[in-house]
Amino acid sequence: MGIATDYSADPDASKVIDHSIRRGTGNIVKEPAMTEDECLRAITTGINLVANVGKEPSENKNVDKSSTGTVDLIGVGEMGVGNTTTSTALLSALTGVSPEDITGRGAGLTDEALVKKKEVIRKALEFHGLLNKKWEGNENDAEQIISAMSKVGGLDIAAMCGAFIGAAICKKAVVIDGIISAVAALCAVRLCPLVKGYLFTSHVSKEPAYDLAIKELELKPYLMLNMGLGEGSGCPMAFQIIEDACVMMRDMATFEGGGIDDSYLEGIR
Repeated sequence: MGIATDYSADPDASKVIDHSIRRGTGNIVKEPAMTEDECLRAITTGINLVANVGKEPSENKNVDKSSTGTVDLIGVGEMGVGNTTTSTALLSALTGVSPEDITGRGAGLTDEALVKKKEVIRKALEFHGLLNKKWEGNENDAEQIISAMSKVGGLDIAAMCGAFIGAAICKKAVVIDGIISAVAALCAVRLCPLVKGYLFTSHVSKEPAYDLAIKELELKPYLMLNMGLGEGSGCPMAFQIIEDACVMMRDMATFEGGGIDDSYLEGIR
């Protein structure tokens, strides 16, 4: 989507779905991460990719043709370095919360590096006029959200935002992974509030920004495993929980079906 290096000549390049929009984003302390047009293209790409995944395998060039049936459950994760910086900056812009209160160590920064990270995020927000931004009832203003995303976000966040929107369009359940995924989900819900009805969480991220993002989404994560990972690592575990819940809802016997008198029990639903 936005990696700086061109790997098209790599022998394994055919194994990667390449939708490169630009080779790396801008330095958010000095310039926008991307143009608004590039941001919109990334969102659209995410929407289209999920729409394609939902097709029958015979119609989908990106899945194993030997598989059967359509995809009903989607996980959204990322892979990269430095994107806890952009996701924290964007979350601060979306909520008005001070970056110092939600910036974490990412891949494992030292105390000194963490102080520098907080300074960088603050400078970026100040440069773009997004520090302590007051939305004043305009939280769903699409133009302002796209503007903030293009200034301090990343192509990965924009594409994942599109993936969440695409899942809702296709009426597919979609699982949030770590902090970057959670911020992308918040962007999607701010742009299209109905997306929220298709969201499921997975694990609690160690990043302090995660707690704020999930609170804004009014969701609760299922797993507390002290994980500091993204890369979709929490999604498969949530898949199993969701699939198990579906089996119980569909196949578990009821009192009525089992001929059990429940008249003495109080309803707990």
